Amino acid sequence: MSSRPISPVAEFHVVRSGDTLAGIADAYGTTTANLIKLNNLSDLGRLTVAQRLRVRRKQVCVIVPLFIDRDRNPIKGLRYRVESMWAGVFEGVSQLNGLGERFVTPQRRDTVRILVSKLDGSWKLIHETKAEYGEKLITLKSGKIKLRTRTEPHPQTPEGLPVEDPPSQAKPVAVPPGTPMQARGDMQHPVANGADKGLKAEFVKSAEALPVTRFSKDRPDLRKYFVLYTGETITAEDWAKAAGDIGCEPEVIKAFAHVESRGAGFDTLHRPVILYERHKFSIHTNGRFDAENADISSRKRYTDQKVDKQGNAIADADRHGHSYERFERAYLLSAEGAIQACSWGKFQVLGENYRALKFDCPQEFLEVACESERLHLAKLFVPFVMTKHLKSRGTLRDALIKKDWANAAYLYNGPGYKEHGYDRKIKQAYEKIKNGSLSI
Repeated sequence: MSSRPISPVAEFHVVRSGDTLAGIADAYGTTTANLIKLNNLSDLGRLTVAQRLRVRRKQVCVIVPLFIDRDRNPIKGLRYRVESMWAGVFEGVSQLNGLGERFVTPQRRDTVRILVSKLDGSWKLIHETKAEYGEKLITLKSGKIKLRTRTEPHPQTPEGLPVEDPPSQAKPVAVPPGTPMQARGDMQHPVANGADKGLKAEFVKSAEALPVTRFSKDRPDLRKYFVLYTGETITAEDWAKAAGDIGCEPEVIKAFAHVESRGAGFDTLHRPVILYERHKFSIHTNGRFDAENADISSRKRYTDQKVDKQGNAIADADRHGHSYERFERAYLLSAEGAIQACSWGKFQVLGENYRALKFDCPQEFLEVACESERLHLAKLFVPFVMTKHLKSRGTLRDALIKKDWANAAYLYNGPGYKEHGYDRKIKQAYEKIKNGSLSI
């Protein structure tokens, strides 16, 4: 078997600016009526940029490799090889965003092997999977980080002796709770026009003429939010006031805090705990990033399962986790979409609720989420409870007052609450807090 390009079977078309339904149908040798039927289109006059249209009913299996390093930076320029019994062999080089070419096989359950080139030119097998109908993104995460640097001769004094290393800098002084932190250093790294993402190396000299390599990573400007952290926790008076405003028992509110975040509103870096949801990001950005960023933007939800119904391992890209890494990448694409796609803080209130909570924009919501657990209670949880309602379910406030756990779980987390036993967890937490066996 030899290297050869793969001729993909065009099952989907990604809508570009200026596309029309008639033009797409003509390009793929089909009819507008067939496209309407295949995609269940109702509004014939509207297509959305980046929308995926099924253009053929023929089913194929597509494997797309994504290469990232330990820090989830894309690995570009990596020689790789994909091989299978039915589709042959393809050799390629990963792109700037770490993606490889689409590998197409016509046979379901075909064994597909992915290999990468070693320094000596030999191939190393790193993943094996079974092809299924549709497109399958395989995220391949290295255990290492690739750094680009160089060595230089150590500087010397006029006497020919090595220059001594500079003294170590003093450790920063801890900031007392209740005091906003101060930002230092660079607030934002450039994104190289949105293409060349990953670690950047800058070669400079120190004041002592020592060679120094500084590494930066494409990150959004988030420190302006994180420095708002004050460390103020919820007091007994705060719990009592919130319960009085809602009309429920304080233990009910504490049960939500325990189930949603195990009672911790912030992580060790003083960032609000979050859960990033790619389907929410896709919804709030009209799917325009789905095609090239499927691991962080897709109508397909993340899952907590490790294997699918056929017993195959579910790819890391399709599972919950890595929330801040994913949030930062999404934020570079759409700040407002990324904020709305996360659940925030001690009570995990979704950012998409910012309007109902009387914030003018998602960024104002994020400022409150980054400040303190006290505000998580007073400015996020209580207003959400007071405003959330459905005609078929009533109000979330009434559900909390009546301790109607099923209704409360539905209104707080949606119809999927049964799958995770959310109502049962809330009830159990409440009972433990009530009898004193659990402290929040």
